[in-house]
Amino acid sequence: MAGVMDVGLTLVVDAAKGYVAEKLLEPALAPIWSLVKSIFLPRWDPALDEIRLNLAEAVEKRRAADRQYDARLAASLQRDEARSLVTQLTRAAAQATTEDRMKMLAAAAAGVFTPDLDSEMRSRVSRAVEQLEPSDVIALRRVNEAFARGENVQQVEGTPQNRTALVQFGCLNIAAGAGYRSLHEPTPLGLGVLKALEDWPRVPAPRS
Repeated sequence: MAGVMDVGLTLVVDAAKGYVAEKLLEPALAPIWSLVKSIFLPRWDPALDEIRLNLAEAVEKRRAADRQYDARLAASLQRDEARSLVTQLTRAAAQATTEDRMKMLAAAAAGVFTPDLDSEMRSRVSRAVEQLEPSDVIALRRVNEAFARGENVQQVEGTPQNRTALVQFGCLNIAAGAGYRSLHEPTPLGLGVLKALEDWPRVPAPRS
């Protein structure tokens, strides 16, 4: 599936400007690409729409908070990094089994583009998010909130599967031995995941 996509279509991405567009490499392949999407990537179009919306909103928010945002982000990105990350997460979102998971992955595809994450961490975060479910991220967020308040987080809110997934994919640390501040603590990767998903779930703008 990925091979057909790579041959037939590429994504044009300008993360600093909040721009994502599809580009068919060969117009004659358009019917084949439509068939590939319908069979293997059923959520492709809504996922790409979500990514565009999330990215545009993220750029607007970050520019308002940091006049140097464009320059800082551009300086932190390596060649083709933005296109590769968006393509990877768009594929994952397009294959998501639920709408909630699709929207989470789409949010991550926009959220990783912050100069607060370096290229290596963006890569790690994108891979980790693909392995997590929305409830895992919510559980991680609650652990981080409690840890930030100085609490000794003895339990992870949610299900045992949430805790297992967060530990397995490197987002949560469990202290060993004596003298620890908190039994559960977000790892640097976990904090990166939360940074990328800080605006998820998005709140729709009120209708006028």
